[in-house]
Amino acid sequence: MEAKDIILKAIQRRSSENPISNVELADLCRTYGFNLSTERVREEIRLMRKDGVLILSVSKTGGGYYMSRSMDDYLKFRNTNLLPRVIDIQDTMKLMDYAAKQEYKMDAQARLF
Repeated sequence: MEAKDIILKAIQRRSSENPISNVELADLCRTYGFNLSTERVREEIRLMRKDGVLILSVSKTGGGYYMSRSMDDYLKFRNTNLLPRVIDIQDTMKLMDYAAKQEYKMDAQARLF
């Protein structure tokens, strides 16, 4: 058993009403002999999400991680958590591309692609 298996099993038992925090997950991993920081727990979750595991999260105080139980669960998370970050990064990149073009007096777009 790996640390990610412990994390996944703990998250699978949780819902949006009762999420598990990264601190609780790190503590749980320690009880099984895995010394993971909260940052490493987040990284493991990020990697599992990249593998298609539908781990969702609540960002408010007392929040944490839980498993998607329906398409509605997933879409709510996608549209309120993931999509705004994607749009923000895209907007930032456009503004920085424009600033670089102005700063360096060249066609930055041609060099960026």
